[in-house]
Amino acid sequence: MTARVGLMAVALLAGCAATGGQAPSASMSQPPASTSPVPDMASAQAQFGAQRAGLRRIGYRNCNGFDIQLYAPQRVTASGAGQALFLQARSYRATGGNVTLNVPGTASRLQRQTGAGWQDLPMRASAAGRSSGVSAAQLATGAVMSVPLVPALGQAGALPAGHYRLWLGPFSAQQAGGGACTMSPVWQFDIG
Repeated sequence: MTARVGLMAVALLAGCAATGGQAPSASMSQPPASTSPVPDMASAQAQFGAQRAGLRRIGYRNCNGFDIQLYAPQRVTASGAGQALFLQARSYRATGGNVTLNVPGTASRLQRQTGAGWQDLPMRASAAGRSSGVSAAQLATGAVMSVPLVPALGQAGALPAGHYRLWLGPFSAQQAGGGACTMSPVWQFDIG
């Protein structure tokens, strides 16, 4: 295992800490400033299906009856146009009700690796987080929400070639009358 892969695994595990049944944070929503269209669940499901072969799982949470998984592009383009992060929720037993999925709009932090370590990049744009109710029938087949990559990166333009890490989240699921599970992974990716 290379040092980079090991670091990514540690970061992923650290970012997937449980909230212990707490409700999702109210700080998830940022002020809307993005002009990127927000796909509905049907569009997100179709986009996820079309791009699935080029995605990798970067987060997983077992939510007691269903799970949530976060997918990101294996290869990120400099502009990020047409790419997205996907939150998929699937039941593995009857959940007993609806679930609300919550996705952030813009990541909380973006860094670029330099010769001297990691450089914080200023977040120049923001987008509001969203929520969507999911029925038990939708969970059974796998409900998907997406976050367009451009507003998630929080940058006004294309990123130069390099190695990056992005602090994501919180991505969460709240059962009707039940607990919540949340993940906030750190995603590392390369451009160029």
